[in-house]
This record gives sequence, structure tokens and C-alpha cells, in this order.
Amino acid sequence: MTGDRLDFEKQSRLLTQPLSANWPGPGEGRTFLVMANAGWYYQTKKPAVVLDCLLSLDVMGPENVPIKRSRSYYQWETGKQPDVVIEFVTARTGGEESFKKQHSARLGVPHYAVFDPLRLLSEDTLRTYELVAARYWPGDPGPWPGIGLGLRVWEGMFEGVRAIWLRWCDANGEIVPTEKERFSQADEPVLLGEAEPR
Repeated sequence: MTGDRLDFEKQSRLLTQPLSANWPGPGEGRTFLVMANAGWYYQTKKPAVVLDCLLSLDVMGPENVPIKRSRSYYQWETGKQPDVVIEFVTARTGGEESFKKQHSARLGVPHYAVFDPLRLLSEDTLRTYELVAARYWPGDPGPWPGIGLGLRVWEGMFEGVRAIWLRWCDANGEIVPTEKERFSQADEPVLLGEAEPR
């Protein structure tokens, strides 16, 4: 990530790989699925909505399927909507604070987050929302009860680039480490703090 753009691919990996490698899940015997740049097929015969990142608890990912299908979330197969949807702001016209948020609320996603490191839509780098009575209201970045995770803005080195990134934190508020961080404490994470007050 440079000062004028979001490295979408690196940010996506930073949200998916640490969970897959180092998070035990929401509880004993419970599964989870984390996906980036995934098509969310919420209803048959309806086009997918492409999400930057999603987390769904108590579901299993597809096995032995074509790559294209493995990057899709079929709600009629998993039996539920995602628990968390995260959108990255890379332009002012992506709909992260409008139709994508409204769509997630309408379909019952409990937690919706917008990561806006360039502050294109707001002065807040991270905005998190909680579903209450079918509407999103500004909420805490977690960790969220029942999920066992939350989100944090983090400044540090990832894949050779020092920048501001979005990271998962565990139930204790600790950053979920990458494999490199897990085996080496040379680069200690630096938290930039909670989501900015609204």
C-alpha cells in the first residue's frame, strides 16, 4: 500500500490468511469460513454481490470444486448469511456506505465494516456498524460477543510494505498474527487505537 492507494490483494490476504492459519475458531467444534473478493449468491436466479471480505461462522467451505465456485458464497448451501462483511474504500463511487451497506442490512448481516484508509468518504479510517431492528447503527469494532473477533487499524510491515492496514483481533483484543509474526516477534504490532469516535 502506498500513500495514495489501497493494495487490495495484500489487504485481502491480511484478513484471510491469519484467520485460516492461526485462529482456532469461535468455539470448540465450531467451524468458520473467511473469504475475500467473494461473490455472495444470496438467492437463486439473482446476481451475486461481490464482497471485499466476509466471515461466516458454523459453516464449511466447499471442497473439490472449481476455483471460480470456491470464491463464491452460496447462501442456500450454507444456510445462513455471513456474520461479518468488510468493504474497502478505493474510490468515492463504490457504494460501501450506500447500496452495499443497505443490502447487507436487508439480508441480516449482524456486523458491517468499512475500511477507508485514504478517508475518501469520511474522516474515520474504520467505521463499524451493528444491525439493530433491521438497520445499521454505528457500533464498536469489537471483539464482538458471539463472534470472538473484532477489527483494528494497524500500522506495520506486511509482505515488504509498511502501511496502515486492517487486522482482525481475537476475543482478548490481541491482533491475530500472520505466520511470520507467530514465529518471530521482531516486528511487534502497533495498534493505532479503536475506531475513531463518531
